[in-house]
Amino acid sequence: MSSVELQARFRQLELPPDASATDKRRRGYKFEQFLVEMFNAEELEPRLRVRPSGEEIDGSFHFRDRTYLLEAKWHGSPIPASSIYAFKGKVDGKLSGTIGIFVSMSGYSEEAVDALTAGKGLNVLLFDRSDIEGCIDHSFSRVLRAKLRAAAEEGVVLFPFEGTSLHATDGVVDEHSPTPTDAIGLARVRDQIAMICEGQTDRVILTRFSQRILEEQTVTASVRVLAAQGKLAIARVANAVFPLLPNDSRLIVVVDGDGDRVGTEQTMSEEIQIPCDVVVVEPQIEAWLVPDSPAPKAEIKRRSREEGKEYLMYLAKATEQVDLQRLLVQDSNFKKFHRLLVDQIQNPQRG
Repeated sequence: MSSVELQARFRQLELPPDASATDKRRRGYKFEQFLVEMFNAEELEPRLRVRPSGEEIDGSFHFRDRTYLLEAKWHGSPIPASSIYAFKGKVDGKLSGTIGIFVSMSGYSEEAVDALTAGKGLNVLLFDRSDIEGCIDHSFSRVLRAKLRAAAEEGVVLFPFEGTSLHATDGVVDEHSPTPTDAIGLARVRDQIAMICEGQTDRVILTRFSQRILEEQTVTASVRVLAAQGKLAIARVANAVFPLLPNDSRLIVVVDGDGDRVGTEQTMSEEIQIPCDVVVVEPQIEAWLVPDSPAPKAEIKRRSREEGKEYLMYLAKATEQVDLQRLLVQDSNFKKFHRLLVDQIQNPQRG
């Protein structure tokens, strides 16, 4: 089955927000069938509904002389850590060396990725919606290889296969999303700057701010923004991505201080093993959108609800409305971020 056919089948799985519970359950089964079709297209010998004694596993497939167990979910809310650990328990009880693949189309809760990252005996890799879309465009095998390597080298459980890229030419900025983050994809796009942040909301904010800053410049430049999906995962993703970047690229890590700026800076210094610049935002990056609020994240969520807008869409709009010159004066962390971005654009060099 071609990528075009897979894409068409995937789009058929979408449901309206008010879909019934029955339709959502049926969609879950259809999604499993879709994954089987994708695995069959790459000759990965998939099986559905594996039932060892006393438990049920959604499926399995075979890749490079190893059998992988599969759990696939398409829920309305992010998957909690408890669900991942329940699946991990099933994997733990199988042949030594068995790896589990957990697919969540609704993403994962904020603590889930960090909880799994902090654990011992890593044997579960996480896929989200962007990963599945990457599989359709570039093949499941390619995405899995990138994730396996990042997990083996750095212990990354949710390696972001795709990120957002911005390309500027004389103040005109084009956004290209998604773009592969493996060695093949990074070799084709000469990114001057790669940024790594905690999650998708941070990615939206950094992308919009970077676009506005690039529009002020009269140079040709490229920026890529990746979401590590967890605070503990940032250092590991940074360590995994850096060797793949072109030699003239610089890496910038933007992380929330969460009320402990010194502790966060110390943790990043100890765990990031490659040259990069770290910007710690207090208390969260949402403070750049509402500098005068003591609880910026809660304030942004309140405003998005009042306007009846989806949160990520509201974030993009709010970032466009920020007075950059005023923010440069008010927030030293944003000033540092702005300086790092502009300096690297004007004087590219690897740290």
